[in-house]
Amino acid sequence: MKNWKKQITQIQDEVKELLRGKKIFFDTVKIINENKAVQKDISAWWNYYKLNYTYFVVSKIWHQIDKKHSKGNLINLLQDLYENCSMISAEWWVGDGNDLSKDEFREDFGGKTLTPSNVYADIGELMHITKGVKKFRHERIAHRNKSQTIKDKIALKNIEESIEIIERLTKKYTLLLEQRDLDLNRGGDDWQKSFTISWIS
Repeated sequence: MKNWKKQITQIQDEVKELLRGKKIFFDTVKIINENKAVQKDISAWWNYYKLNYTYFVVSKIWHQIDKKHSKGNLINLLQDLYENCSMISAEWWVGDGNDLSKDEFREDFGGKTLTPSNVYADIGELMHITKGVKKFRHERIAHRNKSQTIKDKIALKNIEESIEIIERLTKKYTLLLEQRDLDLNRGGDDWQKSFTISWIS
């Protein structure tokens, strides 16, 4: 149990970074779309920024589905839970608290204990939704074919769906292991403030 809690904490930190990067990217898109004065002069920087965001977000998603990852990630946590479901019971989950119920446990996680089919379904959904990101990562970021051509492209929709499933499962298994709801979008400084000052004089 202690190891699972350590893993979910590591996953939370990674996913917070992923969601923060996503927010900054889409905030930047909004800034550019609403400022016609800068649109004609930023194409080189904007292409560079989009490429680096793509590499960043694909790498972060890959961290959560890489079965050889040495630190805590979603796929390894889910696999370990799947193999040891009987260790997590509704009775343990409810504990002495008044905010949780066995009915809630059954609805979200199974029966008297965590149900293997429940975890297995989450593993399947995670790997299915992220398979395009996995392929893109292997062919574009980690390796290139001999002709140096790119075999595959990644759609923004596929990236968004992958982030959504990772966020959802992180919240679900935080609730399971820490008996609490998780707000992954809370906090952070006002990053846009840096755009309000002149960088080059």
